Amino acid sequence: MSLGQVTQESIYNKTPLEAFDDLEEALNLVGLVQSVDRTTLTLFGKTQYGLQTVRIQAMVTSYESISKIRIIAFSDDIWGVGAKNGIQHLHEALKNIENPAYNTNKTGIETSKLLFRIILSIVTFLVIFGFWYTGLIPIWAKLIITILGVSLIFYFQISKK
Repeated sequence: MSLGQVTQESIYNKTPLEAFDDLEEALNLVGLVQSVDRTTLTLFGKTQYGLQTVRIQAMVTSYESISKIRIIAFSDDIWGVGAKNGIQHLHEALKNIENPAYNTNKTGIETSKLLFRIILSIVTFLVIFGFWYTGLIPIWAKLIITILGVSLIFYFQISKK
C-alpha cells in the first residue's frame, strides 16, 4: 500500500447491480464520477477533502446474496487523512441515498473550518518569518528548522514516486 492510500471494505444489503448504481449516485453527490465499467462493476472518480483532491476507485462484488463494496482512496498527504475522510464522506452519502432531503458539502469539511485553517497557517507562517527576519530566532534554531524543512521536502518528493 502506498503512502496516502486507504482501502476499506463494507457489506451492502442490496444486489451487486443495485449497489453499484447506489455507489455511482453517492459518488456523484460528493464528487465526480470519471469512468464507469459495468462489466467489472468498477468506478473511478474524485472528491474533495478540504483543499486536496481525493481519487476514488470503488468495486462491487457479490457476497452471498448481497454485495461487498471495496473502496480504495488516494490523497496527497502521507498519512491518508484525506483518503480516510473521502471514504467516510462517500459512505455517509451511500447511507443517505434514499433520503431526498440529504444535502452534502462537496469539500467534506465546513467552509468556516477550512477558512480558519487557512488563516491559522498564514498567521503561523508570518509569525515564524517575522521572528526569522528580525533575528529573534537563534542561529542553531534556524539551522534545525532549515534541516527539517529540506528533509520534509525530500521525503515528500520521494514518497510521491
